[in-house]
Amino acid sequence: MVMELLAPAGSYDVFKIAINLGADAVYLAGQNFGARAYAENFNTEEIKKKRRICSFKQC
Repeated sequence: MVMELLAPAGSYDVFKIAINLGADAVYLAGQNFGARAYAENFNTEEIKKKRRICSFKQC
């Protein structure tokens, strides 16, 4: 059994911390959807940028 660390990231700062501390995956929500009411969340362009970062770091 392989375990994976999934980290929620409601802001860019939390996203960076999760990636730098070794999260295997990061949960991002868009501005019009998401489970956390007070998170900053990301617009479409920001989500695309985060995806490129994760692809580069293979997270």
